[in-house]
Amino acid sequence: MNNDTGTTQSNATEELTDNGVSARRKALSAILLLVLLLLILLLFAAAVERTDIINFTSARLAPLT
Repeated sequence: MNNDTGTTQSNATEELTDNGVSARRKALSAILLLVLLLLILLLFAAAVERTDIINFTSARLAPLT
């Protein structure tokens, strides 16, 4: 009887499972990073838009000289 093959298969299966979990974790981290960057970009765009509106309003309400 050869008991070593069963142990080798088990180790290989655990290693593949660990690699799969690691790959999923990396993919999830990448997706979350992209979502975070998108949110920052949207907040920046909203801030710029609000600043443009404030500047336009203040220029429009300023007295003519």
